[in-house]
Amino acid sequence: MNKKLKQEFDALEKSRIDLFNKLDKLDASKMNKQPDANSWSVVQVMDHLIQAETNSVVYINKKLSFNPQLKKANLNTAFRMFLLKTALTLPMKWKAPKIIAVANNDRTYAEAKIAWAEVRKNLSDLLEKFPEEHLEAELFKHPVAGKFTIVQAVSFMHTHLGHHLSQIDRINRAVQ
Repeated sequence: MNKKLKQEFDALEKSRIDLFNKLDKLDASKMNKQPDANSWSVVQVMDHLIQAETNSVVYINKKLSFNPQLKKANLNTAFRMFLLKTALTLPMKWKAPKIIAVANNDRTYAEAKIAWAEVRKNLSDLLEKFPEEHLEAELFKHPVAGKFTIVQAVSFMHTHLGHHLSQIDRINRAVQ
């Protein structure tokens, strides 16, 4: 795996493992409890993150499957990533893009952990075999912000997870 990709993936994976280490100490039976009718449960937040990562892996694998002509990332790409990551670090709520706006609450916390581990394994496998010649290409597509490189994609996933960590903490304070 490319060194920069590995650094980004390792940081992403560490955040997921740290989250599980914290959640595993809490009452698992409350992980499906919503603080109110307009809020997600912890499992729904996990499902949202699982869907986002799954869709990303599927999209990138599909793009790579037919040897596409890919645009090289440029200053505009970096600026859009800066804006996206900045938006996610602000203490604001954002509507999820329609493609992943419905988060399911129909599995247990343990089942959600297993599903997320599987998605992460698929992401790791993708990154392990990722072609060096496409490292600078706009290959990942965010539904709102547009296309980014694979390194930017993994960095975004990490920021996206970070955005939801405070949400998970708020949910747990309300339901535990």
